[in-house]
Amino acid sequence: MLSVAGQPDLVEMDRTVFGLGIFHNPAEFRGFLLSFKQGGATRRLVLPVGRFSNTRKPLILFATRITYANSPAICGIISRTRIDGEAAKYIPEEDAEVVIDKLNCFAMRIDEQGNVLSINLPLLIELGLDRTQPLPALTEIDAEQNAQDIASHLRSAMTRGSVTYQTSFQRNNNTLIPVEVTIKPLSKIAYKDQYMITAFDLTGRRAEERQRQTLEIELEKLSTQLERRSALMNDKLSGQISYKIVSQSPLYDKVLQQINQVAATDSTVLITGETGTGKELIARAIHALSLRARRPLVILNCGALPADLIESELFGYRKGAFTGARGDHLGRFELADEGTLFLDEIGEMPMLLQTRLLRVLQDGEFTPLGAKESIQTDVRIIAATNRNLRERVSEGSFRSDLYFRLNVFPIHSPALRERPEDIPALVAHFIKKHGPKNGRSFRVRQEDIDRLQAYPFDGNVRELENIIQRALIVSDGEYLDISLDRAPKAAMQPLGANTVLTEADVITFEEMQRRHILSVLHLTEGKVSGKDGAAKLLGLNPQTLFSKMRKLGINRPSGRTSGQSPK
Repeated sequence: MLSVAGQPDLVEMDRTVFGLGIFHNPAEFRGFLLSFKQGGATRRLVLPVGRFSNTRKPLILFATRITYANSPAICGIISRTRIDGEAAKYIPEEDAEVVIDKLNCFAMRIDEQGNVLSINLPLLIELGLDRTQPLPALTEIDAEQNAQDIASHLRSAMTRGSVTYQTSFQRNNNTLIPVEVTIKPLSKIAYKDQYMITAFDLTGRRAEERQRQTLEIELEKLSTQLERRSALMNDKLSGQISYKIVSQSPLYDKVLQQINQVAATDSTVLITGETGTGKELIARAIHALSLRARRPLVILNCGALPADLIESELFGYRKGAFTGARGDHLGRFELADEGTLFLDEIGEMPMLLQTRLLRVLQDGEFTPLGAKESIQTDVRIIAATNRNLRERVSEGSFRSDLYFRLNVFPIHSPALRERPEDIPALVAHFIKKHGPKNGRSFRVRQEDIDRLQAYPFDGNVRELENIIQRALIVSDGEYLDISLDRAPKAAMQPLGANTVLTEADVITFEEMQRRHILSVLHLTEGKVSGKDGAAKLLGLNPQTLFSKMRKLGINRPSGRTSGQSPK
């Protein structure tokens, strides 16, 4: 069906779309039909100048797909000029229904009680209605506004000249269409106390807004990921530049020589040694002296993470790889590309991941979780362990082929008790590193150095650093008060001393924690959180320290400066 509005010169023409000159050929017409969706919005098509007649004004076709006589059909009107809602206020009474159908929007005419007097053709088609049916009430069309709301809008329109708001119209099939509605009073006497409602479909605008919001959310996520990755890289880069190995021991000279030998190569290095002997420091030194020094040194502690997290941290994952994977996550191999990857505690890596790591070492490629394609990588591997990997290979808990791949250039980091001559230099280094920022200096008694050199140091250099750091906190005088009473007294005496430990000499672990926390609180004048707080000195989260204080029954000194309380 095709009606021609305001075109009397075309009434006698052939009423086919080709006879009217709307489309030049069937292919053009089929393309136009494909642009429709059943029940969708009205299609507006501006016809090229010259079709129908010699007029230089463009023609506008308003059309939609309907069902007519149980068959699909196109229903539409053709207008020579575009008419907007403002012009509708001044339409002549005799042409009202014709002109309102020409509006380039949805339109209704209502009275002051809100009764619908007429609906234009585009809105009828959109709502799935026809003019043979009684017109619905405005509250049945507007799904969000009740009678009181509409009455308020009409009063505002009469007072201000117009009122605009957003709402939703309800189609005959109960689906909704978002619209922006403008209500204006009609000025003709014949339309006294009547209003023109014009509405524009917001579906496209809402879709664009949702897309914009989605893009903003994705951009924010990407920015956050970039900031986190940048912080990670800055942390790794800043840490690797400031490495310093302190040693005066001939035994450690061999380690320094090996570092210089292997640094300039891309060979895989396996660093062995007890916990706390400085294996990570050796890895940093190798990287800093290598040709990859300008690229990142990325560290992964294989013993600090569960097996499933090690895989995602090592190889990364893609969005949707598993529940909760809302975005791409770069693994350590991607972050360390063209740099160095230090795998600490490699002996704790599960067998399944050992197989994947072996493939990376052999082929130089890996596949992130959820990815379809492999990624080529250029990474130097430095591994460290405090385990005897040969024994683990014999036990079947470590792959022999991976062991031989890692053990290309082994470096053994000797225990601190094997190089006691390094202790004086290390003590001086840790005093300088952790000493007060106010310039206060401490001296160390020779008898304390002798005691430290005789101490077995199961925790090696890390344990020595903790002892010095604690001494700096509790010392008040000129000399550093170095206490070893956290360990059995037998370990504090020179080797070979005949010392007997009695039950009275032993304190509980909780009491030791309590005394240490009280000492730190005394040093910080009761301040728990913040830059110079006890939590910072102890390396704890403030809430964790508060929890420990409550558990141990510790009250802060009266001069506390933190605003929180353990109570």
